[in-house]
Amino acid sequence: MRLGHVILTCLLLTSLLYAGDPANCLRIPPELEARVLYYHSFANGLDQPEVNLLKAKLQKPIAQVQPGGLTGPGLAFAADAKKPQGMALLSPEFRPSRPLTISFWWRFDAPMKPETGFHLLTLRGGGIIANFVRGKGKWCGLRQPTYVQQVYYFKGINNRNQLGGRAWLEPGEWHHTVMVLRNANRVQVYWDGALRTDYAIRGRAFTPNDGGTLEIGPNGRQHPMTIDEILVLDRA
Repeated sequence: MRLGHVILTCLLLTSLLYAGDPANCLRIPPELEARVLYYHSFANGLDQPEVNLLKAKLQKPIAQVQPGGLTGPGLAFAADAKKPQGMALLSPEFRPSRPLTISFWWRFDAPMKPETGFHLLTLRGGGIIANFVRGKGKWCGLRQPTYVQQVYYFKGINNRNQLGGRAWLEPGEWHHTVMVLRNANRVQVYWDGALRTDYAIRGRAFTPNDGGTLEIGPNGRQHPMTIDEILVLDRA
C-alpha cells in the first residue's frame, strides 16, 4: 500500500471516530490544536475557513468548491481558465522568519503529459520560496516532468534552484505536501511523508519583511486539480 493511501486511510478513520465533534475537526494530535493559525476544509464554502487567526485575506481564485474533496468538498481548478490562478492568502504573518508548517492535500483530475507542469505552493514577498513541477521543454533542458524547489529573488540571499527528479503522478490519487520553515534560514518540503527538500539558505537569514503572501494551487502552470485541507501551524 502506498504511503499516501496509508495516510488517507488514517485520516478517514479518524474523521469517522470524531465525526460531529468540532474540537477534533482538524484531525491532528490534540497537542497541536493550539498551534493552528489557519485551517480551511472548504466545508463552509470558499470564504469561510474554520480557523483564521492570521486574519488572512483571500484573493479569490478561478475555481469552484464542489463535492469530491478529501473528506468533504474541495476546491477544484479546471484546465480551461482564461487566467490560471491559484488560491492566494495575504497576511504579514506568512513570513519565513518565523517557524511555520504549511500543509495541504491535492489530486489531479486529468492525466499528465510529458509537457505537464503544475504549481503547488509559494511563499511570496521580497522573493519566492516555491515548490512546483516543470514539464518537458526548453527550461533547464528537461525531458520529463521534474520536481523543482526554488528560493529566488531575495536581496542578499543566494538564489537556489533545486531539481529533485521525476514527478509523474496519476489522476484521482490524493497527495500531501508540507513546507516547513525553521530557524529563519531553513526550508524543508515533504511529499506524501517523504523529505524532498532540506535546504539552509545562504547570504543572510529571512527577516520579518520577507513573505506576506501564500499561494496554493495553479499559478501560471495550469493542470486540472483539486486541493483540500489547508493547514498552517505556528511551529516547525
